[in-house]
Amino acid sequence: MSKIALVFVLTLALIGKHAEGLFGFGKVEVTIFNGLDIGNELIIHCKSKHHDLGTHYISGGGEYYTFTVHKSIFDNTLYFCGFTFDNELHWFDIYVQVRDAADERTCRDGCLWTIEESGPCAHTRSRTGFLNHCYRWNEH
Repeated sequence: MSKIALVFVLTLALIGKHAEGLFGFGKVEVTIFNGLDIGNELIIHCKSKHHDLGTHYISGGGEYYTFTVHKSIFDNTLYFCGFTFDNELHWFDIYVQVRDAADERTCRDGCLWTIEESGPCAHTRSRTGFLNHCYRWNEH
């Protein structure tokens, strides 16, 4: 193997190993807390265009559900969830790469959400503490 080919292969190996940080794609952990009253169960069903994460039952009073999102190099990753409580179904786009990867109000390295009756609230660590931003449920 020539020296040029060897340098090329080594460069590709290094870039591949660090591509997530260099090009802004990689993994993000999404954590969803049940912020409803104690004893009020939250049923969560999240999915993307390609992945159905199934149904999860989260008890009230601080229980949570976590899943990992693989960001796209095209900034088009989207996960939406159905949240059922008090016999009502609500929808929200829990991870939108364009919104969440760049917006300090939501998440960069990890997403932390609390589900409340009025809608989901994002919690992000900033230089001055935590930023909280609550959203409305998606329209049906």
